[in-house]
Amino acid sequence: MTVLDFLRLTRASARPIIVSSLLCLALAALYTATRPVQYTARSSSIVVAGSNDSVPEAMSSTALAETKAATFRTLAGSSLVAEQLAKDTKDGRTPRGSFSAVPSKAGNIIVIEATSPTPTDAQELANAASDALATQAALLEANYDRRAVERNVARMRPLHDAVAPGRPSSPNWPVNLGIGLLAGILLGYLWGLLRKQIDVRLRHAEDAEELAGASVLAVIAESDDLANRSKDGVDDLGQAAEAMRTLRTNLRFVDVDNQPKSLVVTSANQGEGKSTIAANLARVLAKAGQPTVLVDGDLRRPQIANVLGLDPSVGLTELLAGHVPLEVALQETDQPGLRAIASGRIPPNPSELVGSQRMRRLLEELGRDAFVVLDAPPLLPVTDGGLLTAQADGAILVIHTGQTRKEQLELCRKILDQVGGRLFGVVMNRAPKKGLGAVMYGYGYGQGGYGKTYEYRAPETAPPGRKSRREAKGAKSVRRRTTVG
Repeated sequence: MTVLDFLRLTRASARPIIVSSLLCLALAALYTATRPVQYTARSSSIVVAGSNDSVPEAMSSTALAETKAATFRTLAGSSLVAEQLAKDTKDGRTPRGSFSAVPSKAGNIIVIEATSPTPTDAQELANAASDALATQAALLEANYDRRAVERNVARMRPLHDAVAPGRPSSPNWPVNLGIGLLAGILLGYLWGLLRKQIDVRLRHAEDAEELAGASVLAVIAESDDLANRSKDGVDDLGQAAEAMRTLRTNLRFVDVDNQPKSLVVTSANQGEGKSTIAANLARVLAKAGQPTVLVDGDLRRPQIANVLGLDPSVGLTELLAGHVPLEVALQETDQPGLRAIASGRIPPNPSELVGSQRMRRLLEELGRDAFVVLDAPPLLPVTDGGLLTAQADGAILVIHTGQTRKEQLELCRKILDQVGGRLFGVVMNRAPKKGLGAVMYGYGYGQGGYGKTYEYRAPETAPPGRKSRREAKGAKSVRRRTTVG
């Protein structure tokens, strides 16, 4: 994961990170508040051994003292020291709490750490434990012969007496709250990573490109007007219209050496907006001066006649059956430069019709003078879409952003490969407006309506039959301006 991926994940998971952090902070505060208050006091002693009459003797004495100190530290936790502590305390009252020998930077220093509910008991216990340990260490050196204690080579001497602590050592509010906050942040990131891994729906352009093996040609935001105003053209559709023009321009660069003459618009499932995309793509192509023919190749659930307001009684079915000539099947539309062929009557054998040699010859004939856009059935339910793609120069696959599953896109790719069809690219339809940046640029980019927003400038238009200066030069038809929200 790169730094950019991490930042995108952070933005996408900002809400769960905040929620889990607050929750873990609350749990840490509750846990800390229920812990008993404890005070800690420390006393220290030094172990001396041998003599310092010469440098060699001093060095050996220091080494011996460190060795003895290590032995005495282990003695601190024994029952002998506890019994000695009980004997030494006044009136037989041992201060409440516990004690232990803790490591020290100096090898011959022994630090006794005592913990108690009150600061006075902690102080008394630390000092008393040091004295008890010194007594037992002296007896251990003398082999428990009290008369030989004075002749011991190694002895413990008090170094620093314990003082009453001014504040409790436990519970430690800063440490506990810090741990709670860190745990909450880690849980938030873990939830974000897990959600990304188990999410099987296509939400980002990079995922669609990786699975399809083709580029994303356009990302079209959710727009009711795109479907509702299809009969009125695309001039008043705002961002959706600009996205369709982006699709038109990107198609021109799919194969600059062998420009396609026919294109199938299909999808993985029904209801993903392929017919709307096909109709509006044909419109923007014709508006740019490209003679275009839109063919309704969906002989099962035809939509083009309804979208463009055509006569549905005569169309592709009658044309392929030889009942009507091409001039009769071609219908004029309200968009100059755009003609359309409706589906006609629904036949009992649509797969045989769209996969026939007559269909291939029809596409070749139409492609001599115009660019052909075919609205095809979805790929997964029936075979018609794959057969039409094999007849045409290629296809674009429309997916419903956030609804189409990744395995469905992979299966569509396999279907087109099996029939020898070419996939020009993918159109991500119905992308959420607030998350448009995330769809275009990756996981978590522009999530939740903050961060980046994108505006488009329309290409220079030209009268039918003439290309605009921008398009004639092969430049980008869309200028993108980024603003920080």
